Parts: sequence; structure tokens; C-alpha cells
Amino acid sequence: MVTSRKRRGRRDRVRSVSHDRFRDTCRVLGPLLAILGLALFAIAIGDFFSGFGDFDHGPGLFWLAFLGVPLMGVGFLLTMIGFFGAAARYVAEETRGSVETLVQAAAGGVRPEPQDERRCRKCGEVNDAGARFCKSCGTALQQSVRCPSCEELNEADARFCDACGARLDPR
Repeated sequence: MVTSRKRRGRRDRVRSVSHDRFRDTCRVLGPLLAILGLALFAIAIGDFFSGFGDFDHGPGLFWLAFLGVPLMGVGFLLTMIGFFGAAARYVAEETRGSVETLVQAAAGGVRPEPQDERRCRKCGEVNDAGARFCKSCGTALQQSVRCPSCEELNEADARFCDACGARLDPR
């Protein structure tokens, strides 16, 4: 079996020459059969409607419709087979960026806030890193409740310690 090596993106694909020949045959023969089937169907329909006015001579070529419709179906099928790989590669390449972004977001979660700013939990306003209160709504931004068990600083409205999980004293 003779093979041809084609470079596609980051990987090498090894395909046989017979596969390439079959694909090319489907790409040429499919549209030809579909066009031939469409022509036979059009002749049959034209003959069918032309026979309405003449009672002596009915439609004689309507049987071509029964040949044309299957030929169109086979032609469309061969065309789809011939172009399936190219279409699949196109769709994969077009959607790759979106899928990569989605996977990164799902795997990594939300990106952490930059260290030089703090977001208010109440209104969502971005504040400076050293700010103690939100510049928009005035909510306290500093972690101000110290855990009695581990001495870790927690946010002012926290009920449990972020570090050890101990219950914090309500104020």
C-alpha cells in the first residue's frame, strides 16, 4: 500500500493513495450524478405538466422522475462523503478558539483579581489595594475579624474562619 504524508496543522497524517483517489472520485462523481438526477427529474416534471392539455398523448417520460430522484440522492451522498473530512476540519478549526477558551474557563475557574485592586463584594466596584472602604458604597473592604483559634484575619461579615473553619464571634 502506497502512502502519502500530508502536513495538517501540528500533526502528520498518513493516508493511502487509494483513499485520496476515492475522495477525489466522490467529489467529482457526486455533483455530476446530482446534476444528472436533477435534469432527469426536471424533464419528467415538464413532461407531466405538458400532458395535461392533450388527452390523446399522456405523459410518456414521467418514469424519468423515478430514476432522477435516486440519482440525486446518491449524488448528494457521494458529495457529502467526498467533502466530509474538509468540512469537519474547517468546523474544528473555526471552533477551536472558542472551545479552548471554554475549557480553560471550566478547568481554571475565574481568574484571580490583580493584587493592586480590590473589588467590593456588595456593589462590585473596583477599589485601590490599600483602600479600607469602598469608594462607591462605603462598605468595609478590610479583613477585620481575627479568628480566636488561629489568629487569621477574616472579612468583617464572615461567620467562620477562612483558614481553620472555626466559628467567629458575632459583633
